[in-house]
Amino acid sequence: MALEDTETGPQLSQDIPEDEVTVSEMIQRALRVLTEEQQEVVVLRFLVGMSLEEVARAMGKSVGAVKALQHRALSALARCLEKIR
Repeated sequence: MALEDTETGPQLSQDIPEDEVTVSEMIQRALRVLTEEQQEVVVLRFLVGMSLEEVARAMGKSVGAVKALQHRALSALARCLEKIR
């Protein structure tokens, strides 16, 4: 998705197809169903690109706890996105 920096922060550019904005909105809505810890794991793992070990260190948790949070988060996202579709 194309973002443009403006004085008010990043903004969606005008040339984004309407269906991409809809997908983005669906994902944002789905993320809201997650707990704060689940959101943090998803962001660090999939947006920042950290490994499980890096996320565990950053969050002060064991790798097993991060794996459990990630599994629950992805399962909740899948259920939520299935309902939206």
